[in-house]
Amino acid sequence: EDEALKTEHQACQQERSAAQELAETLRQQLSELRDEHQRLAVESEAQRSQNAAIEVRASELDASVKRLQLEDEELQAERNASHGKCVAAEAEVAELQESLSKLQEECGQLKSDGEALQNQHACSEQRAQELDSRLQKVSAEDEALKT
Repeated sequence: EDEALKTEHQACQQERSAAQELAETLRQQLSELRDEHQRLAVESEAQRSQNAAIEVRASELDASVKRLQLEDEELQAERNASHGKCVAAEAEVAELQESLSKLQEECGQLKSDGEALQNQHACSEQRAQELDSRLQKVSAEDEALKT
């Protein structure tokens, strides 16, 4: 019976030793898991911080895109207005060119009429001189006849 108790005691000691080794291994694994958990918690917090920064930047970019879209719409409206003004100015230029052509035609006609009038005036003056000359002749003859 002593022998059986001894064997049982040795078996218990071996089990106890194995249990202590297992407990030590489990404590070590638990410590490693806590360290890993802590590391992951730090990484997770860093990721959350980075995600928040990304969200802020995305929000800023969205605002920039909206601002640029508004500016683009304003520029498009200005471009359309400028185009309208340009078309109106081109129409006005065409009208002015047409008016200028008509005025140039009228000017040419007036020049031609002026030259004709100058020729007429020259002829009339020449005729007047001829008539004046004849009148003097006739007056001289009339005077001669009176005497």
